[in-house]
Amino acid sequence: MADYQLKEIIGDNPASLTLTDIFGEYNPAQSFSYNLTRLMTGDSIASKVINIALDIAGALVVIMLMYSGYLYITAYGEEGKLTSAKNTLIWSIVGAIIVGSAQIFIILVKQAVE
Repeated sequence: MADYQLKEIIGDNPASLTLTDIFGEYNPAQSFSYNLTRLMTGDSIASKVINIALDIAGALVVIMLMYSGYLYITAYGEEGKLTSAKNTLIWSIVGAIIVGSAQIFIILVKQAVE
């Protein structure tokens, strides 16, 4: 039976066999979308790693915000310590914006490929 199926695919002239006959039509856009969908689905390793990394980054943002508050409270009006506390607060907020933007981007990509 396998010989008959192979003969059906190949036909009478094996030299006329092309990759399209074997694998079907290749659509690069469809292939990219399929691979991106596989990457972004909840069960893939890459998706789990990305989610864990974003969770850790979010936790670090919260820790840095609390640390900047601690620096501000313990500055006791000293100009250098106040500047350090303000810079820590500003960069913590920038980090929060970056982490939030990354999470929004991933959600939009998941919706686009599904």
